[in-house]
Parts: sequence; structure tokens; C-alpha cells
Amino acid sequence: MSIIVNRLQYWAKVQPNHIAIVMDDTEYTYAMLWHMVKASVTDGYILKSNAVASDASMTVIDSNTDISVKPHLEMENGVHLIESEYLLEQCVAWLSDLAQGIYPLVCHKNLSQERREAIIDTCTRSDYIIPEKANFGVLTSGTTGTPKILWRSEQSWADFFDEQNKVFHIDKDTSMFVHGSFSFTGNMNMIIGVLWAGGTIVSTDSIMDRKWIQLMRNRAVSHVYMLPTKLRMILRHYKETLDSVQYIIAGSQTLDQELLENLKIAFPQMQFIVYYGASELNYITWCTDEEWLKHPGTVGKPFDGVQIVERDGLIYVDTPYGIEGIERPFTVHDRGYITDEGFLMFQGRQGEVINRGGYKLYINEIEQAIQELNSVDQVVVIGIPDLLRGEEMVCYVVPKPTAPEEVVKQDIHGRLIPAERPKEIIYVSEIPLTDCAKVNKNLLKEWYNKK
Repeated sequence: MSIIVNRLQYWAKVQPNHIAIVMDDTEYTYAMLWHMVKASVTDGYILKSNAVASDASMTVIDSNTDISVKPHLEMENGVHLIESEYLLEQCVAWLSDLAQGIYPLVCHKNLSQERREAIIDTCTRSDYIIPEKANFGVLTSGTTGTPKILWRSEQSWADFFDEQNKVFHIDKDTSMFVHGSFSFTGNMNMIIGVLWAGGTIVSTDSIMDRKWIQLMRNRAVSHVYMLPTKLRMILRHYKETLDSVQYIIAGSQTLDQELLENLKIAFPQMQFIVYYGASELNYITWCTDEEWLKHPGTVGKPFDGVQIVERDGLIYVDTPYGIEGIERPFTVHDRGYITDEGFLMFQGRQGEVINRGGYKLYINEIEQAIQELNSVDQVVVIGIPDLLRGEEMVCYVVPKPTAPEEVVKQDIHGRLIPAERPKEIIYVSEIPLTDCAKVNKNLLKEWYNKK
């Protein structure tokens, strides 16, 4: 049996009535979750809401259980493309595949037919080889094209769960709110990491941030795992305080001091933990909010067992917890350097550079500078072709409710030197996100081209 599924079986025996997953108003104990995985393996079905085990042996289910066909596309090489849009179904299907030695690959929501077919074509090529030690595949976000398939062993996560759970303060008493698709590698890892520890996952398939707040309060969640883009969405509507939240865990993407301060008002008992990671490499570095404020631009120091070096301005990582088929140390072409104190200073992805007539503009640095303005709620910078200069910079901005557009423009021009100022500032009510909660820059470019 798989390492991860065996761990689930262990918790189902040790604490069968402990809540494993809460989806909206429905609770699923460890006994129920284990039973759903077993039933999916045995019968090829997923048990939906109201599945109830009669006792710890988990051999009987309620006769009113709603059953649907397992949402898989099975390929000849043993790869199963899981295409359900619902987190619980995705999770159960993924676990049941591992139990059977099948390679699960969870598809992103709303993936275009063209990109879906490209993934299938890749998997079904006669010369396509799945790495020998691989147990499951994950998809990159696909923000710059068709998502790439990365192959992982269960061991690469299982061997690291105790370390990441120690840093993130996760144990069997943890109740963590997570939102988004199980196809997002960060969500998948964090959900399985919490279940590994015997804790509780709280989630919803609803896209309404008010529903997220309601669940957090009703379930007295202790942890929140979200990217800053979604944390901003919560703060737009949440004007009260929630004392149960002890930790908020997020990547450094578009994090700024004002967001951190507002989060501390809404969640006064929380400590913010910043991490830096990559789908190819797992978690790499981390720091507390105090360290992040003391060392502007840092993403922390390495997790135990992980080493980082800087070569020609690029970050290289040596970790035993990465995907299969890569040489170590490995780089995802992120730029940065290491301070004398051992902190990694992140400077953005190498490809995120706009060459404006020979003058290089680093998108991450421009976004960070604009994000710090009091008149700006959220900002995204994209590069567009330009006949005269080769490339130009366009800035999408969500202004603060009290900030007129003219004030925003004046603030941006005052913050940036003339060579850094965008060709155009476009004001929007919200920034579009991918299913992985990352900024959908492809869509922003489409919007601009249709102007």
C-alpha cells in the first residue's frame, strides 16, 4: 500500500471519529474518508455527501449515500487524468489511485480543450517515459502556456512532512482553511500534510470570499493557507476580528507591509509565516513576519535538509525532496542572492524582465514599488510588444476605494523614475486569477490586445 494511504488508514483506526475534512456544512471523519477511498478502489466509485461508516471497521455505508462515477480519463500507461472540479472528489480519487498503484494527475479547473488535449498527447506518446520512482504527477500553473507535467514520488513528500509541519506548527489539533483546486501543487501538498498529521482541513468549492470568512469563524480555524491575492479579497469584506487563527501561511507573492498590518488587525492572534517554494522543488525557505519586515525582500532561510546557492544571480537549490528526473542543484530561474546572515533575497523570475529599448525593467521590483503606495490596493505589470522600443510596460491597478484614478497616476509617477513609468495604467475592479490563485497574466494580455 502507498505510504500516504497507509498513513490515512492509521489515523482512521486511531481516531476514527476525528474530523478529517469539512466541506461547507458537511463533516467527514477519518473513518469516513478511509471508507470512501476503500469504496473507490473496490467499486470504482466516489461516495459523495452523507457517506457514513457504521463503526471503526468501515464496512457499511448509509443507504442514502449519493454515488457518482469516478471522474477519470484512464490512459494506457496507467495515468489517470482526474477531471472533477470538486476538491473532495479530487482528493478521494487521488488517494484511491495511489492505493492501486495508478498514477493520478489532477486536471486544473476550466482548462481549455486545446491544453487538455496537449496534456493527453504528451502522456500517450509512444516515447513518453514516466520516471521509475514516480507515484503521481502534478501540473504547473500554466500561466505562460500549457501546464507542464512534473512527476513525484510519495517519498519526496512523506520524508518532508514532519519538517514542514514543524515549521508551520501543524499537528492533529490543527484546523486549517484551504481554498482552491486540489490540482494546485501547494494545496495538494498542504492538504495531504495536514492529513498526515491527523489534523482537519476546512474548505469550500464556493468562490465567494464571504463564505470563506463564515467557515473560518464557524469552524474556529487555527491556520489559514492562502496566497496574498486571496488574502486581499478577504480583507475587502471582513471588518471584524477572528481570534482563533494562530498562523497564516503564504508565499511572498505580492506581499507588502500594509497587507500584513491589516491581516494582524483582522486576525490579532496570528503569526504570519512566509515561504518560498516551487512545484519542482517543494518548500525551499521560510521566515516569520518579523524577519520579513527586518530584512525587506527576504523569503527566509532554508528548511532543514535544503541547501541554496547563488550562481550568476540565479538561485540554485539542492534538496532530496524535489521531483523526479532533475539534476541537483536545480534552478527554476528565479533571481536572488544570499546575505551574510544566510537570508535568501528574492528578486523575481529571470524571464520576468521587460527590455524597453535596452533598459531592463524587473517586473517583480516594479510591482513591489507600486504595491506599497497608499492609493493602490493591487497591481500587476505585464510586458507588451512595441514597434519602437521592442517592449513596453502596462500596469493594471485596483485602486483603493477612496483613491481617485488621477491620484493613483500621480503616486505611481512619483514613485518611479521616468524610465520605469508604465506606458499605460489601466484601472480595474479586480485582478483575474487562475485556478491556482495566481495572477492570470495571459488573460490580462488578451484584454489589452482587444482594446
